[in-house]
Formats: sequence, structure tokens, C-alpha cells
Amino acid sequence: MAEDGDDGGFLAMDLGSSDSESGAAPEVKVPRDFQSQEDYEAQKASWKPTIDNGEIYKTLDLPINNPSKQQFQSIIHAIEQLYFYDDFRAASELAEKALEGDLEGDYKKAIESYHTRCVAKLKEWGSLQKS
Repeated sequence: MAEDGDDGGFLAMDLGSSDSESGAAPEVKVPRDFQSQEDYEAQKASWKPTIDNGEIYKTLDLPINNPSKQQFQSIIHAIEQLYFYDDFRAASELAEKALEGDLEGDYKKAIESYHTRCVAKLKEWGSLQKS
């Protein structure tokens, strides 16, 4: 039994990091929000503004069945954008096309609400509406 204690056994295992034995330098922790000046300059050089030209609707492939939240937001933004630019007819048509897809309850209610608003504006504006 004394011989078992000489080699240390299971309880004498070194659970330390092997890096200290290999002579490797310890890893330096960098804060999550750190960005070097070079990284910042590279990011700044590659950045360009998003130009809002009222054509989000052209990127959509409608109708979409069970859209993801991101797809739904794109649809809503496209309808809102057309509405903002007073193109109620196009916004109404886009909403109708979106409603052809299989939508969940809240998504469907939101698009129906926009469609109703667009139809009301079309009646209000009459022939002054863009076509």
C-alpha cells in the first residue's frame, strides 16, 4: 500500500494548463468592445451609407408562405416606404400580394391594417394618386 502512495495515484494528477509547461506565453484577454485603430480605419473605409430610394419592394419575392420575422419586416418596410412616398396604389397592391401567402395571425393583421389604410387614402386622394 505504501508503494501506491509513492507515485501519487489518481489524486496526484496535475490538472494545470499544459501551456505553462510548454513555455507558451499566456493568452492576453482583450475587452469585447476593443477595436484597434487599424481595424477602425479599415471598417470606416469599407462603410457606405444605405440609400433609401423607395424600391425595397423590388427585392421581395411575393407571396411568401410562413415568412421569417426578418422577411416579414422587409415586407412591412416596403409597404411603409411606398406609403411614405404617397404611392398608395403600389402599397395596396404589395399588401394584397403579401396576403396571398400563408401568414400567421399577427402578421396577417398588420398587413391587412396597412392595406385598409392604403385603400382609404386611395379613396381620399382619388385620381391624384400615382399610377
